[in-house]
Amino acid sequence: MMPISTTLKAFVTIIVIFHFFLFSQIVAAVTVDAQNVMNQEETTVNEEPNTDGECNIPCDNPSCPNHDKVQINVQNGSDIQTVLVKLSEDQPPLIPLRLLTQLTGANLEWDKDTGAVFYFLPGEAIVFHPSGNVLYLVGKEEDVTGKESLTWQKVIFEHGITQKDGVSLIPASTLNWLAIEGLWDENFRYLDLICDSRYYGNSENYIAKFQAWAMVCEDFTTETQNTPKRLASYSTYFNPDQVNRTINLKLACAAIHDIEVLPGEIFSFNQTVGPRTPQKGYTKAITFLAGQQIYSYGGGVCQVSSTLYNAVQNAGLQTLERYAHSLPVNYVPSEMDATVAYGSKDYRFLNNTDRTILIYCAINKNQLTIEIWQNVKDVSF
Repeated sequence: MMPISTTLKAFVTIIVIFHFFLFSQIVAAVTVDAQNVMNQEETTVNEEPNTDGECNIPCDNPSCPNHDKVQINVQNGSDIQTVLVKLSEDQPPLIPLRLLTQLTGANLEWDKDTGAVFYFLPGEAIVFHPSGNVLYLVGKEEDVTGKESLTWQKVIFEHGITQKDGVSLIPASTLNWLAIEGLWDENFRYLDLICDSRYYGNSENYIAKFQAWAMVCEDFTTETQNTPKRLASYSTYFNPDQVNRTINLKLACAAIHDIEVLPGEIFSFNQTVGPRTPQKGYTKAITFLAGQQIYSYGGGVCQVSSTLYNAVQNAGLQTLERYAHSLPVNYVPSEMDATVAYGSKDYRFLNNTDRTILIYCAINKNQLTIEIWQNVKDVSF
């Protein structure tokens, strides 16, 4: 039998060894955790985007502030400048005329009364018509005696100035009329503008705005009168899951689409659409009769006549006949509906303008749109 002192010493030794082992495990775990934290912090730092600076050229990285911009290089004589700008999403992008004048130093003026855009160069003025595909070149000419006079020329082209949100935009292909050569790269990320040094930087011999306008105003006014013009547009919405009703909507929409109404002529919805019969493809859907909901052929057609009524009102045309539903409808505001029933209730309006109008009707997904146009012979979709 071992002495008590010996036993006690052995027990103490075991306790010490156990604590030392436990302490070493704890130290090892803490070391691993600390190393993991350092690695995580290091990884986090490496994953942060570089915000110290921006790309100097357009790039395709969505996190770069310049990924949606275009680099424009402007050469005006010996002076070359480079700018990064965000242009339209068209392909190729359209250039704001005001930006163009800022880059080139050209003189630009917009006339709010006529919509004309005047672009001035030495000895020449260019007048853009708001229709977008007509411009007038006004220049100076000397006769054999040396006497100077103004002349003008009308140019019709395919792609010209367009208006978007009150901003005049021009394609690079039209810049040659402004004595500027515009060259895109194949991806439309770079644009080189080369200004004709004979025009830009020369501030002499400008044609006054009133002189340019006096030369072209008569033809400009005639062009404006003949330019297609949208008088009004109105849209309503429906549930395409209501299959039968949707069929009826599409049939009535197709019946009034592309219909011309001459000056002084009366448009009749029932006469244009005709009877809503199964022989013409119409199906049974909910209609209103004396305050009750029933199923009958052509249910839903009243949404087309109501949409037309609102478009006609917005166009300033004169409604001659219109009836309200016997129950409220949810696709137009109260008292802005126009119910129809073939043989009894019609919707009619008068073209009280001096020009032919055209009705445009289209359905896109769950949207029904009707537009009233003037000075057009055909609208297709």
